[in-house]
Amino acid sequence: DERAPYQVTALTDVVFCALEPSAFLGWVGQLDSPMGAVLELAVAEAGRRVQERHGLQGTAVRRVARFLLKQVESGTLSTPQNVVATVLGMRPETLSRALAKLRTAGALAPGRTVLGLAGPPGSGKSTLAAALAALAAHRGVDACILPMDGFHLADEELARLGLGDRKGAPETFDADGFVATLRRVRAADHDVLAPRFDRHLEAAIAGALRIPAAARLVVVEGNYLLLQRTGWEDVRPLLDECWLLAPDDAVRAERLVARHVAHGRSPAAAAAWVRDVDEPNARLIASASAPADLVLDPG
Repeated sequence: DERAPYQVTALTDVVFCALEPSAFLGWVGQLDSPMGAVLELAVAEAGRRVQERHGLQGTAVRRVARFLLKQVESGTLSTPQNVVATVLGMRPETLSRALAKLRTAGALAPGRTVLGLAGPPGSGKSTLAAALAALAAHRGVDACILPMDGFHLADEELARLGLGDRKGAPETFDADGFVATLRRVRAADHDVLAPRFDRHLEAAIAGALRIPAAARLVVVEGNYLLLQRTGWEDVRPLLDECWLLAPDDAVRAERLVARHVAHGRSPAAAAAWVRDVDEPNARLIASASAPADLVLDPG
């Protein structure tokens, strides 16, 4: 009869989940806990929505072909394949070859799922991305993480643009490069190399992350995945789902100050950076983002 450490409130098609901090921290190491079960349900729901979207994409022929292949492969097609072939005016072996060809061409299979995690600085995106990837691996699904932070402009370029004191704002990222990489990840036809941001160096390292073509789940995490500003508005259409993390602002600000202190800033300098840089970015995200598929308050 103990009350569960989470609550779910549905508002039309948007779901808000409020989680206790201890429960959120338990996601990564306790995948078989109640919170792990909630997370698994969320992932399953995202997968269901993605499947529905894929089923509505493409020409009528491709939609019918996807339906047929799904029924044939699942064994739920009540009509024998040879009868289907007759109706379509072809030999059964021709239908089999056609289905194999469509599968190889990617017209039938839904391919990988690209899940976005958006949110203001310090909202817990990296932690949740790691939890989702760990859960996927626990369930036997190949997964990897693509952080947006790898597309930070170099300090030299920020100095040239006069943006050194705005590092982390939308204009301090290579948005075009990020979108181009997402398109390659979306295609899933070969391994993709991407840059990784090193917080100790405060710089991006080119080609440090590999997104394998075999990965069925790619978790993309970053501040501006839902931002509707020039260059960034092309990101959302490349994601199957995008969730927004929206913790309490005071809690989030405390995390940010602690993070900046851990990476070398004095407490006063860390607080000033949060006030003058991180919080304006957070307000922009709140005011200029597209609707999320799911809104989470990790506590």
